[in-house]
Amino acid sequence: LGVTGVATFTAQSVHSNGANMSSAGIVNAGAISGASTIDASGQLSAGSISMSGFSVDADGDTIVKSLDVNSGGITEAGAISGATTISASLGAAVQHLDVVNGNIYLGGTDVDGNDDARFRMFVSGSILQVEEIS
Repeated sequence: LGVTGVATFTAQSVHSNGANMSSAGIVNAGAISGASTIDASGQLSAGSISMSGFSVDADGDTIVKSLDVNSGGITEAGAISGATTISASLGAAVQHLDVVNGNIYLGGTDVDGNDDARFRMFVSGSILQVEEIS
């Protein structure tokens, strides 16, 4: 093996006993394949991550099969496109249209020529009513 200055040298097969790199880590390694679990206590860096139902590309675009954010909600979201259903329990605002506690409000600029006009839409009996509430 060309080991000099060592009185005793003991070697084990990495294949049969695994590898404990301690704090030295693994550097300049090729692809890791066949691993069933990878645990990291610090930062894990990857060019992209993908698995069944979930992927993240190198610049952060994320695709998920479903998204459950019931405890924290979604904040600072950009435009939502392609959604078939959007529901809210308290209120939702959509460009000039607000739904709050079962009432629909229409407002914003250039509504009937009045920049500050607001309208409430509601059902009375079987008739849809619209009233200006500015």
